[in-house]
Amino acid sequence: MQMTLRTRLASGLAAFTTALMPCAAAATTLCSVSGAQMAFGSFPIITGLDAGADPDRDTTADFVVTCSGDPGATVGIEVQLDGGTAGNPIARRLTGPSSLAYNIYTDAARTTVWGDGTSGSSRSTAIVLPQGNPSGTTTLTAYGRIPKGQRTARIGAYDDSVLVTIVY
Repeated sequence: MQMTLRTRLASGLAAFTTALMPCAAAATTLCSVSGAQMAFGSFPIITGLDAGADPDRDTTADFVVTCSGDPGATVGIEVQLDGGTAGNPIARRLTGPSSLAYNIYTDAARTTVWGDGTSGSSRSTAIVLPQGNPSGTTTLTAYGRIPKGQRTARIGAYDDSVLVTIVY
């Protein structure tokens, strides 16, 4: 018996911002995010063992942030993730035949929940990108975990969609 688990990090087009410059000049920045599907894969349900002996289910997903605007200018950004269908970044759920708790973290140790800054979650650290050239991109890694011991989940496919927002 296998479960297949997947989270999609949906690309959200960030709204452009106009910063007023001295002498009434203006600079325009446009950022987008692409890539990223977090797949936990399939795994067998182990019965008859102590639930505490189950391993956590860990995975990663990379996505690319690209910003463009005035050549040579730089832009500082933060990346935030919403709470998915659960609506709360601290209490994300994969849904399917039943539901499974999971979360997305900013760090490989999976100690800081990646969210929108609410409910104890954190945005990404500030990133400074050059604009208007190929180096105006950066790749970010999201670290996913389904905590061990969730034996009440029924067999089937589970997923969630998480909106990625770029703040600049």
